Amino acid sequence: MAQVFAKTARFIAGIIDQGKAAGEIRRKVDSMTVAHMILGMLAGASQQASTARAQPLNKLLSEARAMTLAYLAR
Repeated sequence: MAQVFAKTARFIAGIIDQGKAAGEIRRKVDSMTVAHMILGMLAGASQQASTARAQPLNKLLSEARAMTLAYLAR
């Protein structure tokens, strides 16, 4: 499982790096840290939605998306 998360984090970090190169994402952002943050938010949202059921998964993911994009924006 750890290898899957590491590979996925590298993939996401690569996308973030592309956004930085295109000037769409702040250059100061640590791509690998943000990639792990995104994976953590996805895992947490999934866990919360499956156990608490107080918040639907799509709402949790929408909030995670908004927070991530706000953080990455130039």
